Amino acid sequence: MAEEQVENNSSGVVLPAEFTAEPRSVATHFWISSYPFFESTLILLPGSPRTLDAPKPIDGQRMSVALRVYDADGALVNDAQLEFPSNELQFFELEPLLGACKLESGMKHAHLVVESEEGTGVYCRMHTRESAALLGEPISVTPTQGTFFPLTFASDRANLLCLVNRGESEATLRCRLFVGKRSPEASWAVPAFASRVVNVEAEFREYALTEEGAQLQAYLRLGTKAGDLGVQLIERTDGPKEAGFFTAVS
Repeated sequence: MAEEQVENNSSGVVLPAEFTAEPRSVATHFWISSYPFFESTLILLPGSPRTLDAPKPIDGQRMSVALRVYDADGALVNDAQLEFPSNELQFFELEPLLGACKLESGMKHAHLVVESEEGTGVYCRMHTRESAALLGEPISVTPTQGTFFPLTFASDRANLLCLVNRGESEATLRCRLFVGKRSPEASWAVPAFASRVVNVEAEFREYALTEEGAQLQAYLRLGTKAGDLGVQLIERTDGPKEAGFFTAVS
């Protein structure tokens, strides 16, 4: 089949249709939190023009991004439209959008959906007074695509498994922990658009016990029979004077 082409009348150049179509919107999903361990910041990096003959961003041009925040039970608690210069890196503190979110698992957390123009760099940063870490989009888990995470059990560490449901119906995440010769299982139901936090050490308490100073290597295998879930493992390591730093494991 011949490739569809469109003529650019102003220059006489014939371009494939894919380069002349209007930029499409892309949804990016994040797990975010504002209490009690760390806060979250959205980072937006404007992308390059999609059309071959489009001018580069210049002062005065603007772009917009839509945000939707769902609480831990999947209720829409906030939305916003951001507009900013198309040639500037943007940082947006998310704590003001989480005011109506209820606590779940002792944390105020939510599912953030960012609708942006294709090519825009969309990132999230979690930060405390002591440190900060950049988060990518949670890994997708679907009926045809599972994932796994390596983890370390230690007396000075805690592993948080963070979940978001990207779909319109409830989904169940199935988890198997492999530690030594043992492989216990657990599962968690996540309502539509909701978020969940699982403390891995608490969920698998009898398998995660370690002596002071000792470490135990393990890994989690995750899957689902239906739905579209995003999963992310965040590791907290205790520091001096009760301070700690966080790392996103991927």
